[in-house]
Amino acid sequence: MRDQVETIKKQLMDALRAEIAVLEKTMNQTEIAKKAGVYQQLISSIKNMNEKSFKTLAVQKLISMANRLGLDVELIIKKRSK
Repeated sequence: MRDQVETIKKQLMDALRAEIAVLEKTMNQTEIAKKAGVYQQLISSIKNMNEKSFKTLAVQKLISMANRLGLDVELIIKKRSK
């Protein structure tokens, strides 16, 4: 289970970093942080893949940030094949 959570976090962080890079063409990090509902330092940590921010952030917080930055997040649950 822990591996799955870490994989989800990594995918969310990758998507957030990509979106931050796009937004930085027209906004500064402080403006992006305000839009995402977080502090500027967190945007910087995500952008620079700071291990501390990666390990301490909850999946729900990352999903919330992604949503506020205009990203849709889908979680697919399916039965494993035998």
